[in-house]
Amino acid sequence: MPTHPIQFQGFPKETFSFLSDLSSNNRRAWFDASKDRFRRVVEQPVQEFVLAMCARLIHAFEEITHLEGKIFRIHRDIRFSTDKTPYKTHIGIRFSNDASKNCATPFFYVQLEADQLLFATGQTEFEGTTLDRYRAAVMDAETGRVLDTLVKKARREGAGLQGEQLQRVPRGYPADHVRADLLRLKGLYVENCLPVSTQIHGPEFIGMCLDQFTKGKPLYDWLKAL
Repeated sequence: MPTHPIQFQGFPKETFSFLSDLSSNNRRAWFDASKDRFRRVVEQPVQEFVLAMCARLIHAFEEITHLEGKIFRIHRDIRFSTDKTPYKTHIGIRFSNDASKNCATPFFYVQLEADQLLFATGQTEFEGTTLDRYRAAVMDAETGRVLDTLVKKARREGAGLQGEQLQRVPRGYPADHVRADLLRLKGLYVENCLPVSTQIHGPEFIGMCLDQFTKGKPLYDWLKAL
């Protein structure tokens, strides 16, 4: 992935018009008839954004030497869902050091919706021994305190703590532990939403995203250290 700045001119207004229209016409026939429009106003600018954002993150965070962008498919998996609408009405983009690991590596994430943006940083799933290391880090006086401080700071700034969690503290850990809520988590990420602003339509959107990801960088680093 190149580390020099790559120019991104911003998302056209048509990107969000398409997502709004898709919300009202979430049918295969409509989408098939709109594929050229989708490729032009959504797919192409998203790909350009991913290249530019990867380069900017690597340039800004010197310890990150490799980063990959994953654009989530717009098709929904409806096999086990009561909602049979075939398409997502948002575009999800995740940046991590290994895009092939779906949920099991720390990430930066941005989601484009018709009327808002969602930013997130964290790790959706702790797999295998990573879960053991996470719980040990939560129990540790120093690393546990650091994580608790990061989560509380994110909440004060309006972000929400997300992640699959157990109903009870896992067996072998004290149920009354001061960080019991963190011990119950099987994944951890913080997210916040912002309205769509004019910045998204220009090159300054890269800087806007960098500001959001910089806020989440301490949590990203904490998770990378597991």
